Amino acid sequence: MARTAGYLLAQQPERLPAMPDGPAAAAAPAGVAARAVAGSVPGAVLADLAGRHALSGLVFAMVDAGLDAALAAGPRSLAVLVHATGIGPEALRLLLRALAGQGLVEPVDGRWRLARHLAGAVPAAHWAELAAHRAENRVWLDIAAILTARIPAPDSYRRELLDGRIAGRPGLRAMNRAFAGQLVDRLCGCAAPARVLDLGGGDGDMAAALLARDPGLRVDILDLASGFAPSAALARRVGARLGRITGDARTTRLPARYDLVIVNELLELFGAADKRAILGCGVAALAPGGRIAVVKFTLDRMRTDPPSGALFSLRMRLKTGDGYLESDDEVEDMLRALGCARIGRIDLDGIKTVIVADAPAPAASPAPRAASGPSPAPAAVTAVSGDPAALPWGELVSLATAFRLSCVMQAALDLDLFALIGPAGARADTVAAAAGMDPVAARVLLDGLVAIGLLARDGADYLVPAGLERLAGDSPGSIRGALRAFRTENRVWLELADMLRAPGERPRAARIMEAAGLPDYLAAVGQANQAEAAALVAALADALPPGVPGPRRALDLGGGTGLFAEALCARWPDLRVTLLDRDEVIARHRAAPPPGPLWTRIDPVVGDARDPAAAPGLVPGFDLVLLSDLLHYFARDEKAQILARAAALLAPGGRIAIGKFALDADGVTPGSAALLSLRLHVQRPGAYLETDAEAEALLTAAGLAGARTIRLGAHKSLVTGQRP
Repeated sequence: MARTAGYLLAQQPERLPAMPDGPAAAAAPAGVAARAVAGSVPGAVLADLAGRHALSGLVFAMVDAGLDAALAAGPRSLAVLVHATGIGPEALRLLLRALAGQGLVEPVDGRWRLARHLAGAVPAAHWAELAAHRAENRVWLDIAAILTARIPAPDSYRRELLDGRIAGRPGLRAMNRAFAGQLVDRLCGCAAPARVLDLGGGDGDMAAALLARDPGLRVDILDLASGFAPSAALARRVGARLGRITGDARTTRLPARYDLVIVNELLELFGAADKRAILGCGVAALAPGGRIAVVKFTLDRMRTDPPSGALFSLRMRLKTGDGYLESDDEVEDMLRALGCARIGRIDLDGIKTVIVADAPAPAASPAPRAASGPSPAPAAVTAVSGDPAALPWGELVSLATAFRLSCVMQAALDLDLFALIGPAGARADTVAAAAGMDPVAARVLLDGLVAIGLLARDGADYLVPAGLERLAGDSPGSIRGALRAFRTENRVWLELADMLRAPGERPRAARIMEAAGLPDYLAAVGQANQAEAAALVAALADALPPGVPGPRRALDLGGGTGLFAEALCARWPDLRVTLLDRDEVIARHRAAPPPGPLWTRIDPVVGDARDPAAAPGLVPGFDLVLLSDLLHYFARDEKAQILARAAALLAPGGRIAIGKFALDADGVTPGSAALLSLRLHVQRPGAYLETDAEAEALLTAAGLAGARTIRLGAHKSLVTGQRP
């Protein structure tokens, strides 16, 4: 599997996974901001971010189809896997190639196996846990409606952290235990405490790590009654060394007898007032000379770095209704206001921060810090090595929860936040009032958008970066509608395995080229192709032998928006282009002819690419037939038919040019091209992205000579052949 920047966990915040190389873009989500500053954000980069849910859908499908179990014992043939999964060979081959493109499986000697680093490294129960993220994906599709109180978050989603269901999440528990072990080593490395209070520690992971380290230690856990289920087995094993106190961490006052009070990933479940109350109870329980340790996911004062922390804050808001991830500085401020001394930080691999402080001196009175001004440097910052995120399990979850990135973007598009913020920028309370959100909810969502590069911040003002104005619904050339179409695809991909098992017609939601969705589809294609049209035509011109004149008549099959027809006309002033496409596409051109003199040499014609000669008035004898991003919408027999009939329309010496997403002969690399191939098959049974070698073979079979491939960068190819 390609290394990610870290991991995404249901209970833990995600580090953003690396963007897959390929058709959409080869830039990380955070790279959107860098491009925006320069004012040059390609539509393909935004489309890539909007489509990140497909990575999650792949993982769900792998588990739903039982591929993890089928491959656990070793390599299997396609025929064996067809029997095990119930998916037909064509669809299963595309699914396996897409999984291989993301590093989850790999081909070997005509068979398929789990990727080497996964085989034997991920227990069966952990695989099953991955599919549980699908329920959260459904919730995140409704972020805008939940934050504006139009619908409530499902009760089961909100109670997940409170009813003990964490006991059924073995992968998550394993990660929590790994972090607990690191933390205990740091906290108890010098002077071991004799008595510890673990606030909200009902799962028992922190207590288990403490008790294992020091046989003379006693740990009391304070939690709600419903939170103790996961620690029941630990209580039976250690007996009196573990005390369990039923109570509310916000209101339960205990005697000041503890050498160490741990508040582990608890504050994020609550609003600001409750956070202060919890810390107040914790500090009050400290014996003289005791210490409090607040364990939390790292978040800077601006609440946008690391991006994983900002997205986790949004997750807590959705789960709790009023919670959010507080910044590290906010915790320090609250502890300082309670009179704590020697406040410092321990860094756990850049993922978590432990804020430690000494109990207030007996005679000290609280000294609240002013609200403004920079935070003083921490008393100590130390690093812990051995990142559990490097585990294969963590990388699997980074894929399973990649949907969060696209869902945050969809929430902003649903609320049209880019229009609400406008060119002048706006503060969170202004956006909240305009969108109908609670101010804290608005701030958390806006911070998440800053974190992934779709907004910028200047102090308290949120800004739309240069180059992203098109995300506003009222902007000229808006692509808001085009990107919102990915929301429908997300819902479809939640049931990917079942869809692949069912041959025949796809549900309407999967058929993005239906007439009703065509305007948004064409807008998306146009944005993606703007930079590519000129590059393709330049390569086509360079491929002409010296002294050979440019084409005078060209046929653009499936020409859609006309971008490539325009580029052809711009390159060759004497060229006339016939643009052939479906009736509803041509009707748009005729209803509102695109501006510019080039369109005086472009003739829109209604026709079917599978039988272009049947188009009214079409006269054979073209010097060039262009098929740009067209063949991948068809099955193999249809591809062959299209090219054979296109070849028949060529003049002697004429050429066919196929512009396509690059795909190597293995059908796996680039990984995003393999994923695109599966996407196409989901939209239309039988469709797939042909490899470059297959495109050459199809041209040869159509009677053309000299078929060859020209790579246009890392992600596109131009395949050409000439009629003798």
